[in-house]
Amino acid sequence: PAPTVTGSGPGEIELEILVENMGRVNFGPHMLDRKGISGSVLLDGRELTDWTIFPLPLDDVSQLRFETAAGPQPLSFFRSTFHVTSPLDTFLALPGFTKGVAWVNNFNLGRYWSIGPQQTLYVPAAVLREG
Repeated sequence: PAPTVTGSGPGEIELEILVENMGRVNFGPHMLDRKGISGSVLLDGRELTDWTIFPLPLDDVSQLRFETAAGPQPLSFFRSTFHVTSPLDTFLALPGFTKGVAWVNNFNLGRYWSIGPQQTLYVPAAVLREG
């Protein structure tokens, strides 16, 4: 189905599009594996122009607005804490989560997706803190 843009009243409507980078094909006949918006974006048959394009900076997650489990939005950030008796290598399991990226103590563990291939993410002891 085509995306729908709605507004609450007259005037301009802001359209925000989040484009996920799922990785790239780096071999074979599909080396030109385009990602993102690769053509015109039309609204009611008219081309939208004057885009503002920016990255979603995730090198410092300390300033993000975190959601509660009761009210996640399509793009949500969650935070939790846990007690570490003795830092040891371990794994983070994310049952119930669909797709995303996980950090522990500002260390990017990597991407996860419920369809796999990985079902857990490795957490090195060095990123854990006792307490």
